[in-house]
Amino acid sequence: LNEAIRWGLEYRKRSPQAQALSDVAVARLALGITQARSGRPREALQNFQAARADFDEAIRLTPDLPMMRWRQARVYEWIGKTHATLKSPACRDGFSQAAAQFEQLRAANRIAPADRNEPERLRRLAST
Repeated sequence: LNEAIRWGLEYRKRSPQAQALSDVAVARLALGITQARSGRPREALQNFQAARADFDEAIRLTPDLPMMRWRQARVYEWIGKTHATLKSPACRDGFSQAAAQFEQLRAANRIAPADRNEPERLRRLAST
């Protein structure tokens, strides 16, 4: 995954388009998930924050791609899970932001039926 990030960053230098940003963000999300599941939450948070920033920029460049917003919602969800592991109250913010992203997708009718209940699930996590 580190190699994928390195390659993606090299590609991004030559092509600063939304897809290149998204590719790096997806690799960072995957690395963060791996780190979170491997008991390295602080490293995971660094990758999740970097992925969030990459998705912010990609969405700014091409705001009509729902998959980027869906992936960014997953980044926020993992930020919440990782903060919960660290027993940090910041978990609430991560889950709330993930719910808001899914609500935007649902309101625009650009979300898969399987994901339509995600805002409620994430809001329940935020409230606990």
